Amino acid sequence: MLEVSNKDDDEDCSDGTGGVVFAAEGLGIKHQSISLKIVNNNSSNIILGMGLPDIIKGHNYKLSEDEHHGLFGISSSGYTVVHNNPEQEDASRAFEFYNGDVVHIESDAKTRKVIFSKTGTTEKFTLDIPESFELIKMKFAVALYEKDSVSIATE
Repeated sequence: MLEVSNKDDDEDCSDGTGGVVFAAEGLGIKHQSISLKIVNNNSSNIILGMGLPDIIKGHNYKLSEDEHHGLFGISSSGYTVVHNNPEQEDASRAFEFYNGDVVHIESDAKTRKVIFSKTGTTEKFTLDIPESFELIKMKFAVALYEKDSVSIATE
């Protein structure tokens, strides 16, 4: 079980902007999919997806409010989060997910796509990763918008 928390007043999240953790740090670069179950979402909004480690580390694992946040994902309220492309963020709408939902994330380096689906439904959403980013170097990521906590289990 992965516990993500921004409740502490440590320097990583003291400004209330949220934070990012890598959900599959030890899985290696060949791991192409992960299923995450939302066990206990106490946050107003979370993001699941893929992250650019160098950019996220450069922001000290804080969720940056500018367009250069290093994430390609979907939020629990159905919005998309697309690094360096606010137009796509505003134009795309994914599915919503809640406590108890299992979200499957699959990355395909050949097609440069990240595909999201929710277990028990036919809902799917696909994000295209621009050629300027190496998908093979991206890692599965979970981010919180605010100081709060969420429990996520890998399936």
